Amino acid sequence: MKKLPLFLLFSSLYLLIGCQHQSDNSDELPAFINEGSDKAVSYFFSNEDQLEEEMSYYDALLDFNRNYPERLDSIKIITEQNDELIEYFNVHVYPTLLVIEEQKVTVRLEGFMNFQDIYSTLETTLIAALEDAS
Repeated sequence: MKKLPLFLLFSSLYLLIGCQHQSDNSDELPAFINEGSDKAVSYFFSNEDQLEEEMSYYDALLDFNRNYPERLDSIKIITEQNDELIEYFNVHVYPTLLVIEEQKVTVRLEGFMNFQDIYSTLETTLIAALEDAS
C-alpha cells in the first residue's frame, strides 16, 4: 500500500514533465524562413484543387518580381501538406500570401483577390517601405 502513493507521485511528475514545452516566442520566425537573405521572401499557401482561381496571385507575384527583382528573393509555394508552416502562420484560408522581410510578416493577403489588388498591395508595402528607408 505504501508503494501506491509513490507510484502516483512519480506518474504525476512524469506526466507533468512530458507536458512541458519551451515557450515559443511568437515574434520570432523559425530560422529557416528567410535565413541569410536580405530581400523579402514570399510564401504562397496554395490549395491544389483551386489552382485556376489562384492565377491572379501567381500573375501578380511574377509581374512584381519581374518589375522589382531586387525586392523579392524567392517565391515559395506551400501546399496543404506542409503542416508545420500552415500551423506556424495560422493559415486557415486558401490562398494566403505572406511576404516576410527582416524576420517579420510585412504582407498578408487571404482569400481570392484580383490581380490589381494583389499587385498594388505588394507595390505599396514593399516599394514604399524601401523608399521611406532611403
